[in-house]
Amino acid sequence: MNRTSSTFSWGALALLLGLLLASCVTSEKDPGSGGTTTTGGEAVTPLPKVDLPTGKQVSGTPTRVPFILWGGDMATFYGNRGTRTLEGSVFAKHGLNVELVRGDDFAAQVEDYKAGRSPYLRGTFRMVGMVMAELCEDPNTCPMPVMQMTWSAGDHMVARGEITDLKSLKGKTGAIQKGGPHVGMMDDILRDAGLGWDDINVVWMDNVTGENSPASEYRSNESIDFAFAITPDMFGLTGGLDTAGTGAEGTVKGARVAVSTAERSYTIADMYFVRPDYYRDHAADVQKFAVAYLESVEQVIDLKKAYEASGSDAVSY
Repeated sequence: MNRTSSTFSWGALALLLGLLLASCVTSEKDPGSGGTTTTGGEAVTPLPKVDLPTGKQVSGTPTRVPFILWGGDMATFYGNRGTRTLEGSVFAKHGLNVELVRGDDFAAQVEDYKAGRSPYLRGTFRMVGMVMAELCEDPNTCPMPVMQMTWSAGDHMVARGEITDLKSLKGKTGAIQKGGPHVGMMDDILRDAGLGWDDINVVWMDNVTGENSPASEYRSNESIDFAFAITPDMFGLTGGLDTAGTGAEGTVKGARVAVSTAERSYTIADMYFVRPDYYRDHAADVQKFAVAYLESVEQVIDLKKAYEASGSDAVSY
């Protein structure tokens, strides 16, 4: 997940922790049994079995910290040992008490941040950039960067066969999550193609995955020429990064990855920001949060290496 130096396109391990802890996966069979797993009704590669964390929560009132359905947040969950800080966790060892809350509805997350319900803002660099002018009307809410977590390696533009190159996006219709992490990626793609936003038609979706998401709209609406998808949805639509959907096993016939951050490594920067007024009074806690996150990244990298070396189908917290 430390995408500044490596990436979190880690297959089953990343998908498992990121999606399970975000409560976004429903399984038809036990993922550890090798059965089919679904997300938003779409097939995903079977995942290894995971022993979810148990233990006693740290006492006291937690600080609310948002997360988004993103690979970079896997280390946050690992370090916290779930949505609430558990005793013995990395975060607890650094004196933190955190409650992780959903932040994929970025507009709602911004409102919580403005109201002080959470001192942190979690998004990509350009997601926060889109609301910077609004938030900086008040110096107490003008977002202060805490750290860059990752560079994305698991975000994709899925397109139908008639889109043969970026210039052929002109006049086409795409589905994108409004206010989400793929807006900046689309902007980069348009710039590379010598196009602007007026050259495409956009259907804005509420969610990044599941119902009312770009992937679900692409699947159900043939007038959508391209859509942005996170890795599990991309696999569900195309069957793989370098393959085209055949219509079998839930894939969409002709769907393929046209652009991916697996190659465009420096397109999406995952960030944490904090309120300046909170930092003034809690600078040490903010610094501990950054240190705990980075320590968690190191431990997850060690887990990844051990998983790859052992070939085990189980992942222990």
